[in-house]
Amino acid sequence: MNNQREFKKIISDLKASCDLDLAQLKVQQDHPQKILGLMGYHFPEELFLAADIHSLYLEPDNKPVMAADSLLQIFACSQVKSVLAQGLRGELEPLDGIVFGHGCDSIKNVAGVWKLTFPEYFVDYFRYPTFPQARGTYEFLRAECARLLKRLQHVSGREITEQDLERAITIMTVIREKLTAVRELFLAHNHLFPYRDLLTVYRAVFKLEKTLIQEKLTQLLPVMEDCLKTNQSQGELTNNKQPIVVTGSRIDYWLVEDIEECGASIVADDLYWGSRWLKTQMSNSSQKAALDQIIDNLQQRIIEPHNYDPHQARLKNIIKTVEKTNARGVLYIQYKFCESHAFEYPTFRAELQKAAIPIYLIEIDTDYSAGREQIKNRICSFIEMI
Repeated sequence: MNNQREFKKIISDLKASCDLDLAQLKVQQDHPQKILGLMGYHFPEELFLAADIHSLYLEPDNKPVMAADSLLQIFACSQVKSVLAQGLRGELEPLDGIVFGHGCDSIKNVAGVWKLTFPEYFVDYFRYPTFPQARGTYEFLRAECARLLKRLQHVSGREITEQDLERAITIMTVIREKLTAVRELFLAHNHLFPYRDLLTVYRAVFKLEKTLIQEKLTQLLPVMEDCLKTNQSQGELTNNKQPIVVTGSRIDYWLVEDIEECGASIVADDLYWGSRWLKTQMSNSSQKAALDQIIDNLQQRIIEPHNYDPHQARLKNIIKTVEKTNARGVLYIQYKFCESHAFEYPTFRAELQKAAIPIYLIEIDTDYSAGREQIKNRICSFIEMI
């Protein structure tokens, strides 16, 4: 019981920190740091850490986005509009800047809008190749990382040394390794460790300062292992809910709650705010310079829907995951007007149907209040069908 209480306290503390606004987050820093918001995919996060910059991914919220509608097309991604609306309301003022990552058209458009609307902000756009394995990609990424490194040195006001980069690589490697182990415990024993708590851990990794996350994950893993041992000694409970896999960009607490209330449990995820961030580990090659190790890691990233993937690696991985976990189906979560996932879904649907794996598309919005019951009814229908 003590282990369970300690587990709940760690999760509760992480959620409380994740729910802080940016001004509160800045006050809680253990030493003065610049804070840069990230929006998009495929960032060399080691560079920010080496510069002693707190980088965090910007989350959409469920507030109105009318102000953003006046600056972006009506069909722009709802997540992008939500973050822009936060900026227009002044909620992102504590940021020292924002870096956009090469992704969908909505992110490309909002990067330009942001620069014009907020000229006082530091704004950068990190370009990632559409086809990461193409010839010349390594040289391109090296030049792009070197360019970003110089800009981050200017923001932080300090020179970034080889030792800074090596330290950042070590911290990020530990975080990925610990988070991978924590995730496996969550998903293998979801009757004991609810997925909503794993979502809190994911959010913490994307939002909180990296040395703090390293410390918290190092605390969490042995506590979970002790909880599991205690549970097994008392006779392990079973989960009678239908196992499913979720894929898409991200998931929120309300959707996890509705999935569980409909009689399903998430046994694996293929989310960018989740396992896709974990699919690669740093090479840790002492024979390579630190920057080259970072570039190797970038090239190994899971290919996102907006990238060219001739081998359909993600799709094949999902099919293997379904087979490995004995999942009954796949729930595909798409945010409103997310073109990348909208283009990807028909291919996924066709291939999963060939493999006799049920798949169901759920389109959600950042403001879920109006249509939540309809979404829940559709999820329940899918769970009953499988």
